Amino acid sequence: MTVAAQTRRANRRWDSGLYLVSALVAIGGSILPWATVSASFLDPVYKAGIDGDGRLTLVLGVVLLGLSVLSFLPWPPGRRVVPLLVLVVATVITVVTLVNLAGVRSAAGPLTPEARVLVDTQAGIGLWLTLVAGMAAMCVAVLSLLPSSWSRP
Repeated sequence: MTVAAQTRRANRRWDSGLYLVSALVAIGGSILPWATVSASFLDPVYKAGIDGDGRLTLVLGVVLLGLSVLSFLPWPPGRRVVPLLVLVVATVITVVTLVNLAGVRSAAGPLTPEARVLVDTQAGIGLWLTLVAGMAAMCVAVLSLLPSSWSRP
């Protein structure tokens, strides 16, 4: 095997591995709490990701997991197809997560202005993990789509 072929194989492994890690983090983040609602007179209430849009990100995380496994296979067309599909899936994960992050204040439901002062809503760890996983997969997909002249020898 030539040095160039070994370098391409090594480059392929790093993006495939990062796809795999991003998929696992997205799946885990989709199951964890996405919002915490607390008040001085109540115990904190957690809203899990799978209670809402986390189901979509969970399914997309599983799709991302399948694409990461597919990227490990020595399939020449997969060199361009898999990063494009990962980019689409990761973009949807990121957009869904950002929309939920922007609407985390509504997790407490409809409240009067007086009650809103007493109630505190915060984004949960699952929402942040899912956001990081989506953004990481997007970045890796873009980097793997760059021409080979940009990559290190």
